[in-house]
Amino acid sequence: MKICILGAGGLVGKTLLKVINEKGFPYDEVYLFGAKNEEIEINGKKFIIEKFKGKIPRCNLIFSCLDTEEAKKFIPEILKTGRRVIDNSSAFRLEKGVPLIIPEINGAELNKKNILISNPNCSTIQLLLSISPFLKFGIEKVFVSTYQSVSGAGKKGLLAYEQEKKGRKYKDSPFPFQMYENLFPWIGEIENGETAEERKIIKETKKILKNKEPEVYPLCVRVPVPYVHSQSVFLVLKKEITEKEAIGEIEKINYLVYDEIPCPINYKDKDIIGIGRIKVKGKILKFFTCMDNLRKGAATNALQIAEYYV
Repeated sequence: MKICILGAGGLVGKTLLKVINEKGFPYDEVYLFGAKNEEIEINGKKFIIEKFKGKIPRCNLIFSCLDTEEAKKFIPEILKTGRRVIDNSSAFRLEKGVPLIIPEINGAELNKKNILISNPNCSTIQLLLSISPFLKFGIEKVFVSTYQSVSGAGKKGLLAYEQEKKGRKYKDSPFPFQMYENLFPWIGEIENGETAEERKIIKETKKILKNKEPEVYPLCVRVPVPYVHSQSVFLVLKKEITEKEAIGEIEKINYLVYDEIPCPINYKDKDIIGIGRIKVKGKILKFFTCMDNLRKGAATNALQIAEYYV
């Protein structure tokens, strides 16, 4: 098995390489491409990243951690060669015929004919996995506020945060406002009162669940936390549920852990979602969740998709 990671020098690319090696994903050779030539170290092992010039080596599986514009440019050319691509960008997520996969939710849609598979947005993954125990109760509406870490904006997001923390201004900041000691409810351009990130959650949820319900009402907030996204979720159910039943449903699932007070710092480098602050009133269920956006929100989800094809 020969594999390739495009965008290997970025936060998601490095996390993916780390997860691949941690989980013992079988490969004979790995080709790494990034924005520049560099050497990186993952778990004590050194890897060489080559500057990507558009040429892809012959390999069985390609993980794309390119940004959206790069993905639109290069992936169609790769697909012409018949090589399979798992894409982390938003470029093809909503295209007809391209599976948008969270393995625990809709992994049954994967088949050998697919040569392009999209990884959903990290906030979509977090939301759908956290509400998955309650789908059988019928969910009419979802109200979710996200508290998204600066690493969600990539290396430049982290650099901006660290420089501002030292009292300096980072000229290449991806943020519209100062990030350190601040937060802002704006992730992506606003259209008709919704940001790009909010539109992603709404549209991706509909595609993955293949249902008009639940109606999803997100409000996305960038917060001054380096890693791990959090969400505050309110569900309007069709059937009543008790707090004890809700906790019991959570504890049945191996990718969720009941944690009375989940905090981001406790979920860095983990593939589980912490879910707590459970409160029920009739058909209204509220809770709070934390998930590592770089791992399960990107790298680990992509690797789980890849495992289907091994």
